[in-house]
Amino acid sequence: MEEYAMINKNFVISVGIGYGQLEFIKRLKAHGYKVIGFGKGKNSEEAVSLCDYTAEIDTRDFEGASAWIDSLAVRITAVGSFAGGGAIDVVQRLTNYYHTHTAIPESLIVGSDKIQQQRMYSKYNLSKIKTWRAKNLSIQELSAECSDKMFIVKPSAGRGSEGVEIVSKQELSDMLDKRMIASESVIQVLQRGREYRCMLIVQDRQIKLLAPILRESYRGTFFLGRLRYEEKDLSRLRNFFGRFVKSSGIISTIIKADVIVSDSRIDVIEMDIGVGGGSYYKKFISRIYGRDIIEEYISLITNQNVDSFYVMSPFLRMDYVFNRLRVPVHYDLEECRRVFEQRLGKCELQINVLHPERKADFSSNADFIFTVMYESADGSDAFTADDIANELLFKCGVKS
Repeated sequence: MEEYAMINKNFVISVGIGYGQLEFIKRLKAHGYKVIGFGKGKNSEEAVSLCDYTAEIDTRDFEGASAWIDSLAVRITAVGSFAGGGAIDVVQRLTNYYHTHTAIPESLIVGSDKIQQQRMYSKYNLSKIKTWRAKNLSIQELSAECSDKMFIVKPSAGRGSEGVEIVSKQELSDMLDKRMIASESVIQVLQRGREYRCMLIVQDRQIKLLAPILRESYRGTFFLGRLRYEEKDLSRLRNFFGRFVKSSGIISTIIKADVIVSDSRIDVIEMDIGVGGGSYYKKFISRIYGRDIIEEYISLITNQNVDSFYVMSPFLRMDYVFNRLRVPVHYDLEECRRVFEQRLGKCELQINVLHPERKADFSSNADFIFTVMYESADGSDAFTADDIANELLFKCGVKS
């Protein structure tokens, strides 16, 4: 009888048991769910202790994870994660394998390779950006492109804008001729326009949330500089994603999508289906709409009703602060809060748990020191919070 009761408990799988999953796991336990978690490497001791079952299995290992979960002989209610990278594919595959409420059409599961992703975007009219694998782009084919075009070169499965560069047609031709680009790298025509980082929650084929978050790059890089709500293109984005939901057969899921909006078209750059975005991003969305995204995500994956969202703080922005001093730095958190509030008004800081201030440089989105959330109706592109931190708050050297 005891074994039968255990088999019929409601279990939720957490893909990842690191710090980024901790709050998700805490909330699941508070709602009375049993939690199965797995991850390998930087696992959180607290997250591990809260789970009912855990295993040291890489979040990119679907076969290993599914075999272990099957051996537990329990009923799976949902699969969830706020992880990125290779974990996204595993979330999607486990969601479908266990036939949960947020299962997605198999045609949308394409892994982390950007060429495969682009083929899927093309299939569903999500992107018309010309894309090649470096080894498949000949000098002759490149010569046929307009001379004034710019191109993006990036790793085939990279994350966080690391290793991305813009080059001219002539520079690209020289790089290909001299074999300076890895054969599996991805080359795309640069599409210009307004860049958004959108979050969508779809339930029963209805878009309950479409957050149009304008993404501004950091000081001449591809890295995140600022996020802010912008509804200028909201109607176009809603129609664009509405057509995709209908044509793809999606029923219920969460999506994070980076898109470029120009006067003539919308193109998806990258889209994560089935995961809730990073911890800093979801906190920002929660503040804008006055709704806790973790709670809404749990409702979505466990098939509880999710109400439509309405904007509560349209002037909220989130600035990313990087270390521009090119040496390791340290800072006093209370001093930062005091100075930011004097200059910007009421603020909320989110500290990067990876503590990249110990490094002397930054090379990806993951290397920001902290984010600063504050209200501002000013449309200025000045990175005020970053200036304040680098000019007044960062002290050179590692704190002893």
